[in-house]
Amino acid sequence: MVKKVKGQGGITLVALVVTIVVLLILAGITISLVFAQNGVVGKAQQAAADSNKGTIADNIQGYIVSKQMEAIQNNASQDITTDLKSALTAVGISNSGSGTVTVNADTTVAVTGTITFTLGGQSYNFTAYTNGYPTLTPASDAADNTEG
Repeated sequence: MVKKVKGQGGITLVALVVTIVVLLILAGITISLVFAQNGVVGKAQQAAADSNKGTIADNIQGYIVSKQMEAIQNNASQDITTDLKSALTAVGISNSGSGTVTVNADTTVAVTGTITFTLGGQSYNFTAYTNGYPTLTPASDAADNTEG
């Protein structure tokens, strides 16, 4: 048999309480790092939005570049709005708005009005094409700016 020597008890209540308090502090820190606005979840949501915006912009750019090549070959301007919307819809990017996109014979691109493209729940307004890349602004920002 093993004899219990005086002073060799188990875990004291104080040690147990200290351990629980430390674990609660660590849990609080972890939760705030994960769910805070600039936490892991917030950064993941921002990365998804940036990825969707890039996907939309790259698809617009790719389509416009192909139409610029046609404009060089044909030496003619072309309204590409309907075809652009159809091409993006075919790859899962929905759209709305009554703006127009024209590729001119000199390969410049004119955007009149606004076309809103949506992917993965994020919507972006296409309002200009400068320096060979589409200008996309979050649709919610544009609505916020017009309200007041």
